[in-house]
Amino acid sequence: MRIIRVLSLFLLMLAGLHFSNPGPQQFSHYLSNYVAQELNPGSDDVIAKGLGKIAGAVGGELATRHDLFVASIYQIDVLGKRHTFLAVVGQFIPLGKPEAIK
Repeated sequence: MRIIRVLSLFLLMLAGLHFSNPGPQQFSHYLSNYVAQELNPGSDDVIAKGLGKIAGAVGGELATRHDLFVASIYQIDVLGKRHTFLAVVGQFIPLGKPEAIK
């Protein structure tokens, strides 16, 4: 009986992760904020926000998404560097520093 409870809880957790896996539209929004912060950290600069919105709109379309059912990995190439992000539970986590494209 205990194994059924554990298995049910595990399946419920997998379903929760699957349904909270962020999609491309959420990545575009995240990328917009990420670029604005990278351009001018801690500021409310209008130019940085504008460039962030442009990057989010364009970058969301150019990014490659690897759907892993419970999470996703997004990769985008910018200025000769590949940026990689892990998307899980509605959050985006940059994975390491951008690496040069060979």
